[in-house]
Amino acid sequence: MNTFENFKSANQIFIILDGFKGTLYCTKDQFQQPIALIRHFDGVIDPKYIPALVDLTKTVKQWFKNHPEIKQEVIVQEFSEVGEDYLVRPFYSSQTSFSTLDQTEFKEIIPNGLYELREKVNEIIRTSDDPSCLLRVIEKSSIESAKKTYYEALSDCYFIAELSINQFDLEDWNREMEGTFQA
Repeated sequence: MNTFENFKSANQIFIILDGFKGTLYCTKDQFQQPIALIRHFDGVIDPKYIPALVDLTKTVKQWFKNHPEIKQEVIVQEFSEVGEDYLVRPFYSSQTSFSTLDQTEFKEIIPNGLYELREKVNEIIRTSDDPSCLLRVIEKSSIESAKKTYYEALSDCYFIAELSINQFDLEDWNREMEGTFQA
């Protein structure tokens, strides 16, 4: 498995911010537009939880696909590359993250169906017997003011570009999925 240092030496990357989950970088195309985001796990989340995050992301994606009433409305982005201490995902440029929509004074820019989607997800969560950690992450990523969940007008759906998680969520997911991977 590749390391961040190897990835960095093979690619031209640019620092975006030094976040609590780890440093965020991007790669750019020939026009200097960002095309991929790279999260280096050099912050509070230990790189040993990368397998848990990858598995949790796939599980959240499958959870939405398993619910026909919402599966066309939400797309969960998986990682395009997984390294020992980093993850790569496509770059999304949007002014319409859930957190932006919730803070806007201009209610007319809120997409039709946002509140209905949140109600549907909330109802499914209330009646679900899925693991509590999974449901908590789904709630944080699709109902609450998530910064990495975006509305895409062209496809009229929401993209969860990155789950709203913390170290506790990953530790909890490890416990719930005991035996699937080692941390």
